[in-house]
Amino acid sequence: MENVLRREEASNARLKCKKYLNVVEFKWTSPTHSQESENIIFDMREPHPNLKRLKINNFGGEKFPNWLGSPSLVSIPMDCVSGTLKSLEVSDCKKLQLEESHCYPVLEILILRSCDSLISFQLVLFPKLKELCIEDCNNLQTILSTANNLPFLQNLTLKNCSKLALFSEGELSKMTSLNSLHLKSLPTLTSLEGIGIEHLTSLKKLRIEDCGNLASLPIVDSLSHLTVRGCPLLKSHFEGGAGKYSKMVSSIPSTIIEA
Repeated sequence: MENVLRREEASNARLKCKKYLNVVEFKWTSPTHSQESENIIFDMREPHPNLKRLKINNFGGEKFPNWLGSPSLVSIPMDCVSGTLKSLEVSDCKKLQLEESHCYPVLEILILRSCDSLISFQLVLFPKLKELCIEDCNNLQTILSTANNLPFLQNLTLKNCSKLALFSEGELSKMTSLNSLHLKSLPTLTSLEGIGIEHLTSLKKLRIEDCGNLASLPIVDSLSHLTVRGCPLLKSHFEGGAGKYSKMVSSIPSTIIEA
C-alpha cells in the first residue's frame, strides 16, 4: 500500500465497483509510516459492500477508513461493508482500540495480532463470533464477557499476551458451542479451575503450551484431544498411575504431555 502515492491512484483502483471481490488484504511493508498519507490513501480504497473477508496488516495511521465505520474502528454500519463481512484480520496495527459502544453483529471470524494498544476486549461487541484468535497483544489485560457470552463461539485461541488475566469464575461455561481452546504463553495464568471449562460438553480439544505458572486445571470429561506442553507445574500431575490427572488422561483418545 505504501506504493500508492497519490489520492488519484487510490481512487482509480475502483474497488467499490467490483461487486464480485469478496476478499481484500491491505498491507504495508515499510517499517516507517506516514500517518496522514496512509489515512488518506486507505480511505480512498473503499471496497464493494459485498466484501466478506478483510485483512489489515501493518497499518500505521491513527484512524481506520471511514468506510469501515468511524475513525477508530468502533462502529461498522450495517449499510456499509459490515452487511456481509464475515472475517476480519488485523495485524501490527499498534494504535488499535475497540470502544464499548458499538457492535459488530455479523462478524464470525476475528483475528487480532500485535495490536499493542489493545488493553481490554469486549466479547459482547461480537455476538456471532465462531472463531476468535488474539496473539501477541502485549498490553491486553482483560477479556470482558456478558451474561450471555458467545453461544456461537467454537474456536478460541489466546497466545503470547503477557498481561492477560483469563476469565472470571464460571464465565467459560456460557460458551456452550466451544469445541477448541488453545492457550499459549500466558504467564499470568495460574489455574483453569473455576472458570467453567469442566461444564463444556462441546469442548473436544484443549491445548495448553508454555504456561509456566499454570498449576491446576479441572477434570474435563468431554475431551478427545489434550496437549500440555511446557507447563512444568502441571506435568508432574500427569505422571504415573497415581497422578492427579491420570484417570482423565486414560479416558482421552489422544494426549500429548511434554515438558
